[in-house]
Amino acid sequence: MSVSVYSCVNCGGAVVFDIASRTFKCGRCASAFTLEEMNKAFPDDEQGSLWNKAREAADGKEAEVSDISNAEEKEISVAAYTCHLCGAELMADSETLAASFCAYCKTPVTISEKLLSGKNMPSRVLPFRITRDEAFELFRGKTKNKPLLPKVFRSRVAYNDLKSVYVPFRLFDAECSASITARCENVTRWEDSEYIYTKVDTYEARRSGAMAFRKVPHDVSDKIDDEAMHEIEPFELSELTPFSKKYLAGHYAEAPTTKEENTSGALRRRLRPAAESTLLDTVQGYSSVSLSSSNFSVDKALSEYVMFPVWMFAAKFKDRDYLFAINGQNGTMSGRLPVDGSRAWVLFLELALIAFIAVFIGLEAYLWAS
Repeated sequence: MSVSVYSCVNCGGAVVFDIASRTFKCGRCASAFTLEEMNKAFPDDEQGSLWNKAREAADGKEAEVSDISNAEEKEISVAAYTCHLCGAELMADSETLAASFCAYCKTPVTISEKLLSGKNMPSRVLPFRITRDEAFELFRGKTKNKPLLPKVFRSRVAYNDLKSVYVPFRLFDAECSASITARCENVTRWEDSEYIYTKVDTYEARRSGAMAFRKVPHDVSDKIDDEAMHEIEPFELSELTPFSKKYLAGHYAEAPTTKEENTSGALRRRLRPAAESTLLDTVQGYSSVSLSSSNFSVDKALSEYVMFPVWMFAAKFKDRDYLFAINGQNGTMSGRLPVDGSRAWVLFLELALIAFIAVFIGLEAYLWAS
C-alpha cells in the first residue's frame, strides 16, 4: 500500500490544505495553489505526486507496506508505511486511519489505496472553515469564568493538542412509517361561593402516517462519540464539495468502521422521536397531550458517504477522559468540563455563610424595629 504525499512542485516541501486561505499551501516556500492547479499537477487517480515519483526513481525504491505486528491487545491490524520524504516507517491502524503525519519529519500523508477507494471513497466533503487559532480561542472561552474548573486542567490546554479531523458521516434519505396513541385531557374549572370545581375529560387520540426524512447525518466511525457529533450539528450541507484526497493533506481523517446493523439501529433511534413529535403536533384542541405508545419503522433508507470537519481535543483528569469537539465549519462545541469537588465545597460553605449572615442581620433589624 502506498502513501500519498502532495509535494510542492517548486521546492519539494509538503503541501497541505490551508484553512485560512482556502488554498493548498507549501509549508517550506509558502507557495499557494488552487484546487484546479493541484488537480493538474497531482491527479486524484495517481498515488503520490510528480515530485514523489521523481524521488522514487532516484532512490530506486517504492513505498511498501509490511505487516509488523498482530496487535493482539487492540485486535486491529497494524501496518508500516514508508514516508516518501525522510524514509521513516509510519505506524498506522490500517483498518481506520485515512490520513495522518510522519512521526519524524511531520510530513502530512494520506493512506489512500485501501481506505479511500471503491465503496470507501467519500462522494463529497465539507472543507474546514474554522482555523486552529479560532478553535483554540473557542475552547479557551469555554474554560473562562468557571470558578469550579480545576486550575490544573486549565493549565493543560495546549494549542497543538487540537487536532483537525475529517470524520466519516453518512447522509440518510429515509422513508418511514409511524403510529402513535396519545392521552389527551381537557380541564375545566369553575367555582361558587363554597367550592372550586375541576372537571377533567380524558380522551385517546390515534395518529398514523408515512413521512420522509432527507439528509440526516450520522457519523460512522466507532472511534467517534455519537452524542458529541450530534451536539455540534448542524453542518451547512450547501457547502459540500466533490471529494478530493487533497483536502485531507495536513489533517487527520478516519475511515468508516460502524457495522451496517449498528448504523440502522442508530438511524431508527434518531428518527423515531422526530416522527413521534410530528404526529403529536397534529393532535390539537386539548389542554394537554402526552404520548402513550408508538410504533415506528424505517421502510427504506439510502445514504451518501461524506466527510465533515471537526476539531477535537482530548484530556485526562483524575483517571477520566474528557473529549471536546468543535464543528470545523461554524464553531459549535460539545464537551463537559471537570469540576473541582473541594472548590465546590468551599464555595458552598462561603455561600451558606453569606446567607446566614444576611438572615441574622435581617432578624436583628426586625427585632429592633419591633
